[in-house]
Formats: sequence, C-alpha cells, structure tokens
Amino acid sequence: MTDKNKMTAIGVTIIIFSGIIFVYFINIFLDSSDNIKAAIMSGSIAMGIAIYAQYKSKKREAENRLFETKANAYKKFIDLYFDDIFLKIKKGEKVDIESKEFLTKLFEVKKEFFIWASPETLKSFSEIGSTQDTSIVFTQINSLFANIRNYLGHKDKNLPDNFYIKYVVKHDEQDEIEKQICKKTK
Repeated sequence: MTDKNKMTAIGVTIIIFSGIIFVYFINIFLDSSDNIKAAIMSGSIAMGIAIYAQYKSKKREAENRLFETKANAYKKFIDLYFDDIFLKIKKGEKVDIESKEFLTKLFEVKKEFFIWASPETLKSFSEIGSTQDTSIVFTQINSLFANIRNYLGHKDKNLPDNFYIKYVVKHDEQDEIEKQICKKTK
C-alpha cells in the first residue's frame, strides 16, 4: 500500500469515526433536558467564538511578520527606480538600463517581486516597457506605484489621477526621462 493510499484510508477512517461520534452526541443532546441543551448551546457558541478569535489573531500575527519582508521587497524596487534612474537623470548622468549593474539590481527586484508582490503589482510590473508610447509607460509606472501602496495598506482613493508619476517627475523633466529611458517611436 502506497503512502497516498495509507493517508486516504486514515482520512476516511477519521471522517467515519468523527461522524459516529457526532451522531452519538446529537442523540445525547436530543435526549437531554432543556437546561443541559441551553448549556451545551452556550458552550458551543463560546467555543466557536474563541476558536474564530484565535484564528484571526494567528492570521494577523502571520501577516505582521511578513509585512516587513514585503515592504523591503517593494523598497528595493523604489530604491532602484529613484536612485538608479531618476536621481541619475536629475544629476545629468546617463542611465544605462542594459548595464550589468542595473540588470543585476533589476533581477534582484524581480526575484523579490516574484515571491512577495501581489498579483496586481506583478501584472503592473510586467507591463512596464511593453510599449514604446511614453505616455503609456508613465501610466504603467503610475499604476505600479498605486498597486504597491495599496498592497502595503495605503488607501489613496482621494489622490488625483496619475498622482504618483506627477509626484516623482515634474512636467519639464518628462522629456529628458523619455529620451533616456523610453525608445522613441519612429
């Protein structure tokens, strides 16, 4: 008998045994007095509430432990984006997105995103650069920033459209960024 068959047999046995015990307790419950029924119902409700509270507490603890790791993954992207792209452009330096150093940092960000990013963030990240239209690229970057902030718990619904990209890039800087990052369509 394989391990899978053994586990299936054990599972079926546990289910059957649990069903027999459940029927036995139902019969005892139905045959008992009203006071005992009320006590059993109250105890069952209290136990259910306690189990649910414990479940929620454990879930919240697990999420809190992972939050720092998720935030660090997003910080790596923000550092790459601001320090290795925008800051260099601001200083008048050329951004070489095909350099070994940049690609290594980008690969590290991709690894972190693969593990920790939300599905919406992964989708937004993968769409960046899928077009040569710079206005679409800026919209994609804005969407990525919005998804990152949303996943980290920020509710930014009152911010105007394209706020994040406008926050990062002043209007007069967009042309320079377009020249260095995005390939112009011909």
